[in-house]
Amino acid sequence: MRKFEFRVECPIFLEYEDRMKKLSQAIHRNKIISKKLSKAQELTDILKNLSTCPRYDDESDICQSCNFILKLRSESARIVIEASEIAC
Repeated sequence: MRKFEFRVECPIFLEYEDRMKKLSQAIHRNKIISKKLSKAQELTDILKNLSTCPRYDDESDICQSCNFILKLRSESARIVIEASEIAC
């Protein structure tokens, strides 16, 4: 599989980037749904914080890139959370 790195040069995003990556990796690595769920919930909390960024500018390419990544990670976390509800 080819790895794609996408950098968002925003100090607010960069503050959370490493933690978001680690949570995403833990979600994909774990086989146990309860472990995936706790990481997905933690990721969702970070994403909610970032989605209400006070510096958001609709015209900024950086903000649009950040928003795109947040939507992708949010969708991934949502799928894990919904799957865990079905599994229970």
